[in-house]
Amino acid sequence: MEEKDFEIIYKNYWERFRILDTQSINFPVINWYPTEKELSPPEQLMFERMVKGPKILDVGAGDLNLKVKFEAQGVDLQYDTLDIGHEFKYDYTSIKDVKEKYSTILLIGVLEHLPLHMGLKYMTDILDLLDEKGTFIIQIPNARCIRNPLSWDMTHLHNYNGKDLAAYIISLGYKVCGNRVWMTTKKTSLLQKVKNLLSKYITTRFLGADYADGIILFITKS
Repeated sequence: MEEKDFEIIYKNYWERFRILDTQSINFPVINWYPTEKELSPPEQLMFERMVKGPKILDVGAGDLNLKVKFEAQGVDLQYDTLDIGHEFKYDYTSIKDVKEKYSTILLIGVLEHLPLHMGLKYMTDILDLLDEKGTFIIQIPNARCIRNPLSWDMTHLHNYNGKDLAAYIISLGYKVCGNRVWMTTKKTSLLQKVKNLLSKYITTRFLGADYADGIILFITKS
């Protein structure tokens, strides 16, 4: 890495620790489950933020599943997409090509595919595209999850501790709230509920880890 790469990693280093020591950063759990057309609870939270502004940028739009779901809700939005892939059609292939501001920017399942210095730089570049009253929404795997996120996908390069990343963003002058995301099913049997409770208890109380698979952050300007 070059010197500038270390600068982005250690920017406001001690301020980040001060924030972690003095501010209460807690993320309640929200369930995520697979759906075809309806919005899962985390997607519903995203959508409630999106309808407050007319212009959306989905960075790392992937298979366009989110775009299809959100447009199916019947709200008239400008929904632009960005991705480096070639399997689907996107509005942009590079963040450098984006010249306008957006009321909502999504970065779902992207940062973990980049080394730390590149991920933080990419995130701050995207923050520059947020309008004054906009919301930047990030979703990442949870580094504290008992199921190691690096084992999910060979292209995962870095795990983020949700509170640590939130403190980093707060140190840049933004407000952050969020949720821990637990991947489950919409309906569970009584037996499965008992198993889940036992698993959660062992994971948190005995192993000192977390059962939530992901973190979703909602970032606004202070």
